[in-house]
Amino acid sequence: KDAESTTEVAFTTFVPAYAAIPSGTDLYEYFQSNPLPAGNTDELPVDLESGGSYTISDALDFGANRVTLRCTNKENRPTITYGEKGGITTSAPLAIKNIKFECAQSDDAVIALSKTPAEGILGKGDYYIVNGAFNIVNCEFNDVKAQFIYDNDVKYCLSNAIIDNCIVKLSSSASSGVSGNAVIYFKQGFINSLLISNSTFYQTSTDADAKYFVQYNNSGRCDRAGFNRNSISYTNNTFYNVVKSGQWGNYNGFAGRNTSDWLMANNIFVDCGNKQIARRFLHGRGGQATATFSFNTYMFEGEYENTENYDASGTNIEEDPKFANP
Repeated sequence: KDAESTTEVAFTTFVPAYAAIPSGTDLYEYFQSNPLPAGNTDELPVDLESGGSYTISDALDFGANRVTLRCTNKENRPTITYGEKGGITTSAPLAIKNIKFECAQSDDAVIALSKTPAEGILGKGDYYIVNGAFNIVNCEFNDVKAQFIYDNDVKYCLSNAIIDNCIVKLSSSASSGVSGNAVIYFKQGFINSLLISNSTFYQTSTDADAKYFVQYNNSGRCDRAGFNRNSISYTNNTFYNVVKSGQWGNYNGFAGRNTSDWLMANNIFVDCGNKQIARRFLHGRGGQATATFSFNTYMFEGEYENTENYDASGTNIEEDPKFANP
């Protein structure tokens, strides 16, 4: 208290960086020249420059390394532009924070599990178990042509995926790889716990209408991969013109089981899911004691979904949100 002036100390919640990569870098080429350490088990935070510009020209595979790709300035995010084969793959937990992605050139998934899983992760039920989260926070993805998250047709169980405070614009191209497919697609496996919160997914036409928003292999369920419970949660999101003529969810292994938890709260769905959001969210199994609904809007071409057999909360908000912009 006797000091003549205040002492200011810089403070950050970010883990110290493993590497800082300058703007203008092709991240695929960078990691080809600077491979991540073999046998590493620590988190490897990689810093990108505020407002910087980057490319990923080919599939960038982090393998068994637990990478955090980030910018520490969430107000001035860098931009990563995918090339024709651009994408991020891994068979370890992954975090992506405060980055914009331009995906229009790539025909591959935005984020995928590696075609060749890391050694030592084969677990119960012959699932390759990724114990840890895909944590995607404060990011923007433009013109996503293929899957947003994809298991690459390999039997993975991802223990946890969190998509928070993100904006995802799906491509409107008729040749889009997501057309007739799923936005989050686990062809052989499943995500044990999925949370999407505070985010917007949208599309500006129906030329590339996806068949499902989330699709897992029908055999996927918690006990078969060594977990006690599985869950799907949507909280405080906006979905516009996504899976308009398709089905919101397809995961028969989760349906009707007392080990499955469902949460749908404070979401707006406009022109999504063919007027069957609540039904398909529960995979057609109404009256589940482990399901919680509250304050959702289900609007389709100016009409509202009848949810009484699925979302029987009585809290539906039947009011046109009057979007100024998706």
